Amino acid sequence: MEDAGLQDITARSYTFKKLEQFVNEFKISGIGQSIKGGYVLLRLYLTKPVYRKAMNTMVKDALSMPKHFMKYYGFGIYVGRK
Repeated sequence: MEDAGLQDITARSYTFKKLEQFVNEFKISGIGQSIKGGYVLLRLYLTKPVYRKAMNTMVKDALSMPKHFMKYYGFGIYVGRK
């Protein structure tokens, strides 16, 4: 950021909390939208082979993540003044 000419740089990093993220997304979308999304996902998985293959691939990829991936996964806020 200094190379971009910014001064008074402030950086804060935060960890990703899975349960808190899930609850917040559920609050935003509401129970009806969550149930509808789950129904559509299940219906497509059961009826469309292309969706089933894609979802199986995603699950396989998720299971092959490094053991402590979520420990280092997070987000940051970076602020500077030009």
